[in-house]
Order: sequence, then C-alpha cells, then structure tokens
Amino acid sequence: MSQLRYWVWLASVDGVRTISLCRVLEHFGGAMEAYFAPEERLSELEDLSPQERRALSDRSLERTELILALCQEKNIRILTLHDAAGREFGRAVTQWCIIDLAVRKAIDLNTVIGPCTDTLVDAPSPTEKPRKVMGITPQHVMEHRVVYSDIDFNRHVNTMRYINMMFDMLPIEQLTAIRPVRLDIHFMHECRYGQTLTVGYEQRDGLSLFEVSNGEEAAVRAALEWR
Repeated sequence: MSQLRYWVWLASVDGVRTISLCRVLEHFGGAMEAYFAPEERLSELEDLSPQERRALSDRSLERTELILALCQEKNIRILTLHDAAGREFGRAVTQWCIIDLAVRKAIDLNTVIGPCTDTLVDAPSPTEKPRKVMGITPQHVMEHRVVYSDIDFNRHVNTMRYINMMFDMLPIEQLTAIRPVRLDIHFMHECRYGQTLTVGYEQRDGLSLFEVSNGEEAAVRAALEWR
C-alpha cells in the first residue's frame, strides 16, 4: 500500500500534464522518490511550467487517502498504460461476477443488484465490447504440466501463465511484429497444481484462437487479434 499511495498522489495532482508526470517519474525514478525529493529539485526539470512545479510541491496526502478509501469501498481497479511521451498504448476492461461459494456457480446479478446500485457509474467503456470465443479446431497442440512457478497462493494457475502458454504457441515472426493487439480471454474453470494441461491453437481470419483444457473440460479460451 505504501508504494501505491505515492502513485495515486502523483496521478491525482491537478494541473500537471501526463507528459510532465512521465518526466517526473523518469527523473526521480519512481513516485515515492518524487514525493520525498526536496521541492527545490523540481527546478531540475526544465520542461515543467511554474504552475506544475507549484502543484507538485503540495505533498498533502489527504486527497490520496480519500481516493484509496473510495477505491476500496467501490472495488475499483484503475489501470493506466502510457509511454514516456505520455501517449496511451493500452486499455483494459475486466468483467466480474459474484460466485456462490457453496456451489461454485455464478449468481444472477439481477437478484443482488439492489444493494450494489451505488457502485454503478455512468461512464463509457474505453474498449469495444468483449468478443465471444467459442470452441476452436486446434491446428497445433502442446501439453504443459502445472508446476510451482505457474500457481498463485490458491494453487491455481496464474492469469499471466495462461497468456505465456498461448504466446509460446505463436511463431517468433508474429510475436516480433510491431502491431497493436487486442486480447479477449475467458476464464471458465480453474486449473490446479499438478494437472497436465492441453493448449490448442488455431489461426482463423486474422485471429489467433486458443483453448486450454485441464483434461476434463475447456478451462480458458482466448482470441488474439493482430491489426
């Protein structure tokens, strides 16, 4: 939480351009380092305007704590992906469901939406609608045994490990092409430590389609679009 506090502080400073925030991070090496740096060191950044220097000199964390408390209360996840020049290069949208732990099935949200209405916000999605990924006909298949480095603290396969398995199926020429990508990934069942997974890959109409099964059922499906 300590590191996150300073990232939120820096991101929430009013009147500072994104490119200037990137310059601050590059110069000081991180948000916490920028927060604790003496105010006079801001003059080392010639690109900052006087207004930006004044804004960054305000080290109050009152607003930061309010933002963190709101995020915890509303279960909000904030993702930002910008390069050093301040250009946006990535967006992410996640869709969550409520699970009945007794039967491990998703609950119809219409039955519980009443108490949750204060968590709904009127804001447009930053990405296109999720793509449905149906069954695929694998053109290439590989097996992967789930080992310690694949799992989280629940002994389930970590999300990034699924993505690594999928990308390992692709030709190196495709992976090294400089093109934006879109990834739709659907998690349907858990995969656990010690299981042997089958990863299937099909190339279809500009999409790289993947299916990971745990020997009993399809656990994860994904579609990777190259543009």
